[in-house]
Amino acid sequence: MGMAEMNIRRGLIVGTIWALAGLVGPVCVIAAFTIVRWWLEGTRDFDREYDVAWWTMRAYPGIVVVPMFLFFAGLATYAPRRYFGFAKTLLILLITSLPLSVVLAATGMAHQRIKGEQHPPMYLSEVLMFLIPVAAISCMLLYYRTKAADGSDSSPGISDQGP
Repeated sequence: MGMAEMNIRRGLIVGTIWALAGLVGPVCVIAAFTIVRWWLEGTRDFDREYDVAWWTMRAYPGIVVVPMFLFFAGLATYAPRRYFGFAKTLLILLITSLPLSVVLAATGMAHQRIKGEQHPPMYLSEVLMFLIPVAAISCMLLYYRTKAADGSDSSPGISDQGP
């Protein structure tokens, strides 16, 4: 049994679909909000350029981190033989990995941003602070869920054999 009871391809495909949705969704919401606000307020070109520059810098971490969480939640949900619930998996990842990310940030792993210097929107170390915990928790979920699926003959309500 073991690895034969896991469908990694299905998990990767669904995780990628969720990651793309997590990338496109926030961008569309931010763009719609900004365009509607511009239309309602009748903003000038200078203000529009400022808004675009502000969103470019402020939205970048969310555009990186949200798809990462959705990818690993999709992988941990759909790779095992049984379905374990996407929302439940996402909640487990958020509750367990965000505190670990805070602990990693407290260790000084992140690059120190000095006022007055030019910095990229996110450093690699900042991306890794979120990636390492969520990947580790996702792997543990995959391991335990595969073990749980090995202990039963089929998913609840679904029979591999005829009536």
